[in-house]
Amino acid sequence: MRRIILIKHAKAQPVEGSSPETWPLSEAGKEAARQLAQKIESHRPAAIVSSPEPKALETAQILGELLQVPVKTHRDLEEHDRVNMPLLQTREFISLMALLFKQPNKVVLGNETAKAALWRMESAVDEILKEHPEQNVAIVSHGTVLALWLAKKLEMDGFPIWREMSQPAYVVVEEQEMKVVERVDRI
Repeated sequence: MRRIILIKHAKAQPVEGSSPETWPLSEAGKEAARQLAQKIESHRPAAIVSSPEPKALETAQILGELLQVPVKTHRDLEEHDRVNMPLLQTREFISLMALLFKQPNKVVLGNETAKAALWRMESAVDEILKEHPEQNVAIVSHGTVLALWLAKKLEMDGFPIWREMSQPAYVVVEEQEMKVVERVDRI
């Protein structure tokens, strides 16, 4: 049965004066991505599709190189749109994220509702799966959109999923039954 390997990108290197969606991987993030490749190898992804954001794409490229799997990008795998948002204090950011999951039809943070981000993510995943019938696929994306997708498909609360996932993290889902086969929140 086909498996979807959903991956939250490895840790980024903040760059002063630039927004998080432009940040590259940190050296620790690159090493964690290499460790991640070993962890997901047994799931045998035939393709890796990534958000075009540098931290996600670099994670995917490391995985692709080590697993000898082709990598491509899909624009709609980008994170919930928070472009041009100032960096917030951790407590304030977490409070707003909790609200985002509780009020999916409202713009509570950034420029996009949770519902719109979920719709975009669902459309991207559906498209990716159609392009790779019968094959296991790894999808490298971001915490919020991954948590939204998992929450809907697994009928769970998305906020705890979002809180528990580190950088990187992954969840392997058996597509047919939408059952979690493996979940690793911290590498």
